Amino acid sequence: MIFYLIGVALSAQFAVLFAGSNTYWNYRHQADIFTIYGQLLARGFTTKNIHLYAYDDIATVKENPFQGQVFHSVDHKINVYPGSDAVDFKGKDVNSQAFYDAVSKLPTSSDDYVFIYYDDHGGYGTLGTPDMFDEILVDKLAESFDKAAESKLYKQCLFMIEACYSGSVGENITAPNLAIITAANDDESSYAAIYDEEIGAYLSNEFTNYFISYIDEQPEATIGELFLYLKENTENSHACYFGDESMQSLSISTFIGKPKRILTKPVRKADLKAVTPREATEKTLKFLSEHSSPSVRARAKLQMLRLKALTERLETVLDMLVKYVDPKNCDKIKNDRSSKISQTYLEVFSIFREKFGEINPDDFGKFNVLVSLAATHSKEEIIDGISAVVF
Repeated sequence: MIFYLIGVALSAQFAVLFAGSNTYWNYRHQADIFTIYGQLLARGFTTKNIHLYAYDDIATVKENPFQGQVFHSVDHKINVYPGSDAVDFKGKDVNSQAFYDAVSKLPTSSDDYVFIYYDDHGGYGTLGTPDMFDEILVDKLAESFDKAAESKLYKQCLFMIEACYSGSVGENITAPNLAIITAANDDESSYAAIYDEEIGAYLSNEFTNYFISYIDEQPEATIGELFLYLKENTENSHACYFGDESMQSLSISTFIGKPKRILTKPVRKADLKAVTPREATEKTLKFLSEHSSPSVRARAKLQMLRLKALTERLETVLDMLVKYVDPKNCDKIKNDRSSKISQTYLEVFSIFREKFGEINPDDFGKFNVLVSLAATHSKEEIIDGISAVVF
């Protein structure tokens, strides 16, 4: 025990916080990450020990009634926005390659403890970025963690993923000395939570809101106790644990320090009122479509039409693809929820994305069709189908 305490004392803590979206209707992702950023600073982290990734667009857009401020609770008492200067990577620098590099090129050593929090939309084996043409792919992300492990860039790492279908990411990363806790399993959405009537957007996500509250309430808890709490309290999705089981006995403070002051209030389930990401998007755009500003109203209405068109196009193309590749089993493939992601799926997904173009992040769940096709057909058959139906 004495040697362990000496080791911890000599170790440093480092954090990567990645808000993977932009636009006002995705307010909650940056609000979550900014809140966690503030908590880490209150626990003794310095700005040099945190890499903060955020598109940094919600604080000052015209849609925001509290200019220069971002809130994580409806009482609007604490502005969680750290300021633009605090954001290390912003705008177009928040992309898939940036996240791979954040992991594989950590400025750390084998004595350090690393904490990573990702917050955005997700799909089967994918995590979103602010660029609707770009996703983080689990095979490349797994490779980044493998590189970090081979280079001994951390002693142990805790990776939290707030995203739909995040279990499909967690279960495919197998680097050592790594614990992963996901907001959802491999075939379900995670949920938005806490709607603000004045801001017109959701301020958090169900899973992350519980995480943020718990680490303040129980600073001495272990990772295992944190996971059990998230598993039992996150009602609309299933929190999952992957990776190094022995890390469940470690204190959360090993990775994020101990709070010098409590920044959050206990979560009341009645206040959450969780909804799907699509419902969250639609509610915010409906709110903005009735805004006092004509330009805000116009942008919201156009965005509603654009997202609807993207969804309809994707549904049509995927339907055509299944009918082209396997017309006899069309219904079976479209309803399949049991197939697991494979390397073939990830490769054809990338080809599909390059040819298809922009995708509404709320539609990532529709790619169960590609997962199913990849489980039963060759890569060549699917690529041939993609070439035939995507134009």
